[in-house]
Formats: sequence, C-alpha cells, structure tokens
Amino acid sequence: MATISDTPPARQSWKNEWAIMAGLALVLAAGAWWRSGTEPSAEGLLAEHLATLDPATIITPDSIQDNSAAPAAESPHEQARILFQNKQYKAALQAMKAVPAHRKNDAYFYELGVLYLLNRRPAKAVAALQRMENNCEGGKYWYLALSYHALGEQDYCREELFRALHAPGRAWRRKARRMLKALG
Repeated sequence: MATISDTPPARQSWKNEWAIMAGLALVLAAGAWWRSGTEPSAEGLLAEHLATLDPATIITPDSIQDNSAAPAAESPHEQARILFQNKQYKAALQAMKAVPAHRKNDAYFYELGVLYLLNRRPAKAVAALQRMENNCEGGKYWYLALSYHALGEQDYCREELFRALHAPGRAWRRKARRMLKALG
C-alpha cells in the first residue's frame, strides 16, 4: 500500500526539524524586538536621572551671584556648589540654607529644589521650585515632575511633564516624553 506522501520518511523528518528551528528563531527574534521597544518604568527613569546627574548641569559658577567682599570659596553658594560636585548632597543642602536672603534668586531656588530632591525630601523640593519665576528652559518643570512622582502625585507629575515638553529648551523634552510614556 502506498503512502500519501511521496517524500521518504527520513526526508520528511528533516523538513519538520527545519520548520521547528525556523519557528523558534522567529519567536526569539520577536521577543528580543519587543523587549528592546519597551520603556523603563517611571521609577526607573527617576533613579536613572538622579544616578547620572551631572553637577555641571545644575550648579554652575555662572549661576552664583555672590558679589560680597569675601573670596568666592567662602560664600555659602560656592561651598554648596563644591559639595554638590563631590556628591555630598546633605552638606550641600546645609550650605545652601546658609545663603543670605538677599542672594536668593531663581538659580538659588532651582539648585535648592534639586538638592532637596537628592536628599529625598520631595515636598520641600516642590516648595523651592515653585518659588522660581523663570522656568530654566524646562528644568523647573522636569524637577517638579520628579518631585511630584516621588510624592505619588501622578496627575501633577504629568502636568509638569507636559509643561517640560512645551518649554523653550530642548534638554528636557526627550526625558519628559519617555517618562510620560512610562506613566501610561
């Protein structure tokens, strides 16, 4: 009695193995593609940003407006900048608090807000950042969003991320877009 298939059994087995291997390769490739397209969580983005924070992008000599007779290294703002660059955030926060009232400007409140956030005090970070009149090309909105996220206030976080997306500076747009996507 003749079989339905004209292909000998040994050859048919080889074709089945090839089809299984090709299917497995396709599944693995699709899985790798899917994983590469997923965005990290909002918490992951917050941790990533704070871990890779470059002190030069926050506290710069240009932002220091202390024209007192004392040498620059003696001013509390300069001390805070140096401590921040050395990742001594708690000491930098204490130095920032010693800045005289007449020297407190937008740069001061911006840096103070970031230092509060780095010291895990997001409510105080929000209060400091909200005192700014200028938005620092979206930086104010970005750090407000991170602070609100740390407080669990996701609606306020999204609102600030949308503001960062539409701010004149481009530095925060990509980060804001990624975090909005992660928040869903």
